[in-house]
Amino acid sequence: MRNFHLPLPEQTYMGLRAEAERTGVPATALAREAVDWWLRQQGRKARHDAIAAYATEMAGGEVYWADLVPRSGSEQTGRRPVILVSHDGFNQTPGWRSMIVVPISTSSSQGKRGPTVIELSGGTGGPGED
Repeated sequence: MRNFHLPLPEQTYMGLRAEAERTGVPATALAREAVDWWLRQQGRKARHDAIAAYATEMAGGEVYWADLVPRSGSEQTGRRPVILVSHDGFNQTPGWRSMIVVPISTSSSQGKRGPTVIELSGGTGGPGED
């Protein structure tokens, strides 16, 4: 394990010390956990950005972030990039509240679902592995 010395603002330092005292966990362990969490979030954001950039390139600019809730059956759920495949005329019909989208996923298990899955593998222009 390597050390990294980081000066903290007084308010951050006092908050960290108070949380360490409250939980009975050493402040260094809490700080390490916070940094690890932040690094995981940055990696996740980088993967999302790479997927969205690749999908935008492949779909000609019709990629959006969507909150896919509620779901039905085996549909994907949550916030994820999607390719918009329905026509603008369909999307702009008054009173019609649906669009046709294709969710994008890095899950390797999705590829085993059947013939409706198109793999965008890493190393061939697709997003990298998790």
